[in-house]
Amino acid sequence: MEEIPASLREVTEIEKALNIANRTNLTLQELEKLDGQENLIQDRRGQIAFVEEKGRIKEAIALIILLLKKRFREVRENEVATQVKSLSLENLEALVKTVLRFNNLDGLSNWLTDRYTNSL
Repeated sequence: MEEIPASLREVTEIEKALNIANRTNLTLQELEKLDGQENLIQDRRGQIAFVEEKGRIKEAIALIILLLKKRFREVRENEVATQVKSLSLENLEALVKTVLRFNNLDGLSNWLTDRYTNSL
């Protein structure tokens, strides 16, 4: 057998972890405490990633509205913001890249309609 099956590789990782635990002479309670701390760290990382994404979304929306105001002077900010807020982060980033290519606000409206239609 030239290659170790994935299921056996996982056992090796578990075996390594158990060997490390045995060498450090941790009790079961200490191991459970460490496991709980690891879970807490993972939860915090998830919360941080969520907040970072929300911040990126807010920044993208603000940038889009600023660019539209610079390009067209008259922008119905509330209406545009409502439409733009429904976009995914991926679509917001795409809009930031294309917003200055619109010749008029109808171009923006068409772009938003296309994105909405394609997301269904």
